[in-house]
Amino acid sequence: MPQKIRELKEQLLQAGFSWRKGKGSHTVWYHAKLIKPLCCQVMMAKMQNHIKKKMYVMLSQKQNNEKAMSKYTMTLQWSEEDSVFVVSLPEFPHCQTHGETYLEAVQQGQEMIESLMDFYEQEQKPLPVPQVFSASSLKTA
Repeated sequence: MPQKIRELKEQLLQAGFSWRKGKGSHTVWYHAKLIKPLCCQVMMAKMQNHIKKKMYVMLSQKQNNEKAMSKYTMTLQWSEEDSVFVVSLPEFPHCQTHGETYLEAVQQGQEMIESLMDFYEQEQKPLPVPQVFSASSLKTA
């Protein structure tokens, strides 16, 4: 029997439920305050569906964050003084990070954007509008 089912059955017993064996692997649970008995397999299926829905919501939120995150601007510049690549985030003024290599600097910048997005969400503040490249802003020589 999977651990989660064991835990659920223990919790039901502690909550005052009684049970009897049902057909196959089913268990029928009774409680004095319930009109209809509960079937353990049905409850587990409902719990699994609830968990699946929550995971789907979490994954779609993460994908939305990743899509939004990829739209923010990062400016990387070499610092002779510090011997590192400095990352600036124009949409988030005064936010900078760095990395010893170009790749490390990009990763640090992405992590900072993700952290800032989480912070803004927790504080219920609107995110800054990402700067968008416009071909019409290009000047030809």
